[in-house]
Amino acid sequence: MRLNQMETNLNFIQQRLLQLQQSQNRINAEALLLQTQLRQLEQNRDSIAQAASQQIADNRAMMDQFQAQQLQTERALNLALDQFQDKFEQQNLVAARLEAQLEGQVNYQLIIMVSAFALLIVLFILLNRNSVRRSLATSQASWNQFQDYFLKNN
Repeated sequence: MRLNQMETNLNFIQQRLLQLQQSQNRINAEALLLQTQLRQLEQNRDSIAQAASQQIADNRAMMDQFQAQQLQTERALNLALDQFQDKFEQQNLVAARLEAQLEGQVNYQLIIMVSAFALLIVLFILLNRNSVRRSLATSQASWNQFQDYFLKNN
């Protein structure tokens, strides 16, 4: 009986051992599967890290290129502004010269006009005097003739 009982226990232990081995095999298979998945995740992580690094490098290159273009654009803009400022100053100088020249011409024309007006007045005065002298002379001659005629006839 004891032997039967031991055989039963032995069978039970063997079945239990067999179940435990099957469980161990399943756990080992699952562990292998998990290890495979872990390797895949690590590879994915590495590829994602490489892609992120590449994207960061590309972004940095684009930023550097953008900054270079921005500097070039800024230099071109500053150069254009400097040229515009020079042209603006030149135009101001030309305008000031023209204004001074026109002012000089206006002053010259005013002087000429005033001189011509003064000369005209002097000429009128001289002509008037000359005309008055002639008129006086003619009048005096006429008066003298009248007096001679009157004295001869009276």
